[in-house]
Amino acid sequence: NISGEFKNNSVMAYGYWAEGGAIGAVDGSIGDINANFSNNYAQANNGLAMGGAIAVVTSYYGNMIGNFAGNYAKGSDAYGGAIFLTSDSRVKPTTISGTFSGNYALATGDSWSRAYGGAIYNMSEIGSIKSQNISGNKAISTDDSAMGGFLYGNELSNVKNISGNIYNNLAQGKSAEGGAIY
Repeated sequence: NISGEFKNNSVMAYGYWAEGGAIGAVDGSIGDINANFSNNYAQANNGLAMGGAIAVVTSYYGNMIGNFAGNYAKGSDAYGGAIFLTSDSRVKPTTISGTFSGNYALATGDSWSRAYGGAIYNMSEIGSIKSQNISGNKAISTDDSAMGGFLYGNELSNVKNISGNIYNNLAQGKSAEGGAIY
C-alpha cells in the first residue's frame, strides 16, 4: 500500500516516453493508493507522456483514493494528465475516488499528436469512479485529436459506474470528442 502527499514530482524524457510523474508501477503489486497528488508531471519531448501523477503498467490491484490537482502529461502525444492505466488484465482498480481538478494532457507534436484523458486515460476495468468534484480537466492537442477532457476509455476499457459533479472539462484539438468523457 502507498499513502501520503505527492507534490512537484516529475519524470522527463528527451525521446520515447515518460510515465508516472510521482508513481510509475510496472510488473508488480502495490495494493491500495491512499494519497493526494498535486503538480506532478510526466514530460516527453519528442515522445509519449503518460500519467502525470500515476502510470500503472501490469501491476495494480486495489483502490485509488485521493485528490488530484494540477497534474499533467505533456509530450508529442499525452495520455492521462493524472492517471494512466494500461490494458493488462491484472490492472483492475476496484474504486477510484477523490476530486479531480485542473489536470491536463497536452500533446504538442508536429503531426498526429493525440491528447487523451485530461485526468484519466483508461484501458482497464474500473469498478467505479466516485467524486464530489470533477472540474477544469483538459485534453488539448495543438495539431490533431483530443478526447475525454476528464476520462478517456478505449475499446479495451470498462468503467461500471461514474458518480459526482462533472463540469467545466474540455477536449480541444483539430478534432475533439467528449468534453468530459470519451
